[in-house]
Amino acid sequence: LTLTLKAYLREVEGGEAFLKSKGKVRASFPINTRSKKAKTTFRDGSPNNNIALGMLQFPLKGNSRTKTVYTVKRKLDRIKLSPMPIVQLFLARTLLKLLSRKAATELFQEAGNQTTAMLSNVPGPQHTAYLGGHKVQDLQFGLYSGNGLYLGLISYDGKVSCGICMDDQLGEPNQLAKHWKSEFEALYEETMKHEGMVPQPKSMLSFLNKI
Repeated sequence: LTLTLKAYLREVEGGEAFLKSKGKVRASFPINTRSKKAKTTFRDGSPNNNIALGMLQFPLKGNSRTKTVYTVKRKLDRIKLSPMPIVQLFLARTLLKLLSRKAATELFQEAGNQTTAMLSNVPGPQHTAYLGGHKVQDLQFGLYSGNGLYLGLISYDGKVSCGICMDDQLGEPNQLAKHWKSEFEALYEETMKHEGMVPQPKSMLSFLNKI
């Protein structure tokens, strides 16, 4: 996804200048904080979600695709270890009790303006699914977002796809989506040029697992 964004920015008007000026693209994404012991079925019309928001800044520097992949991995490792999303969820719930509806709305809208996109990642069935006896070819989903760009990742039946919704003032979604497949292929070619395994930077999580 990061590689797709970089390819898109290199192509659109003003994109190269944005990259050279070290412009930032941030995405907020939901983090499931529901206990593993909690019920996951609908109850009284509610899916029983318990969600905090994380924030990822896409690494747009450099030309190496493999290094970009590992940079994203390290960023996600740090997010998984950080207590910040849980703290923010607690503060948000506290503020909702103290502030008026108007003040709370304005505060959360301002917080939403700190990111460019809303990102969602959902694991679907990792085997072929059937509905009414018919094979499900693909899965897509949408999520309401106040941001101008929504990126929805989903894995299904051994494949990964991305649904894109974009404000018409930002451009056409297909101009971003067209780089999805080509960047995967370019990453594969770059990876296969290495002899043996691609050197992998140490992960913070792998270090903690040894303790």
